[in-house]
Amino acid sequence: MNQRVLERALDIRAKEGRLAQSRFLCAALVKRRHPRAAARVLPAIAACTDIVRLQMWMLEANEVPSAELDRVFGRSNRRRAAPPAGRARRPSAR
Repeated sequence: MNQRVLERALDIRAKEGRLAQSRFLCAALVKRRHPRAAARVLPAIAACTDIVRLQMWMLEANEVPSAELDRVFGRSNRRRAAPPAGRARRPSAR
């Protein structure tokens, strides 16, 4: 096997290992700091292929309250309630 091919394969494996480690650490931190909100962002962590982004998420997730976690992970809050249906209020005629 060509030496360069072997070195490239080892580099790829090392990067995959660092990526897996970063995902694990990010997920563990989110689960520990934001246990109720973790389920919403764990899919984004599992899908992320950018080690630097995972590191930034770890730093921010450690600092923000759970209510802001969706913003950190670039997700819109899907649980936001729609405005109530019904008649609009009219100003009083006083």
